[in-house]
Amino acid sequence: MRRRRWGRLAAGIVAIVAGWVGVSAAGAGDVGPAVGHRVPDLVLQAVEDGRSVELADVLGGRPTLLVFWASWCGWCRQELPVLERVEREYGARGLRVVLVNVESGDPQHVAERIRTTLAPAAVTGALLIDASGVARRTYRLRGLPTAFLVDRTGTVRASEIGFRDWSAGAANRQLTELLAR
Repeated sequence: MRRRRWGRLAAGIVAIVAGWVGVSAAGAGDVGPAVGHRVPDLVLQAVEDGRSVELADVLGGRPTLLVFWASWCGWCRQELPVLERVEREYGARGLRVVLVNVESGDPQHVAERIRTTLAPAAVTGALLIDASGVARRTYRLRGLPTAFLVDRTGTVRASEIGFRDWSAGAANRQLTELLAR
């Protein structure tokens, strides 16, 4: 009886940890693209008007904090106010914040969920939708949020999985280094 209880407890802990990390079968292996490689271009939809846009055009040769997220992700929602502060503080220095929502479903419904989720945060960077899942597969996302620091040439300089306070500490130093390149 006691072993069975411990077995269930262990199984529960494993399930919680796997859910917390956001591991998925499609995301096995390292997150990609690798540091030092160019970001893959994708065609995504703009939240604003639903038009198709190429990620390379959105990046526009500017240093970029590219964040993959979902409205159902608690850590993602916690990071939104931080991204707003970063955008306000570093936007004038050339930093672009690009949010790519990876929820599946009808793009119009996803866009509405995004607007509802973002309303309190006032994030004004580029807001894109990947309802087809191509970004999740191409970038081999293992958890959310996942961020890539991309330089002016479109090269990944760093990648991070999970919540980051980009306005402080090591994460902030990464942004400062990106802008100095």
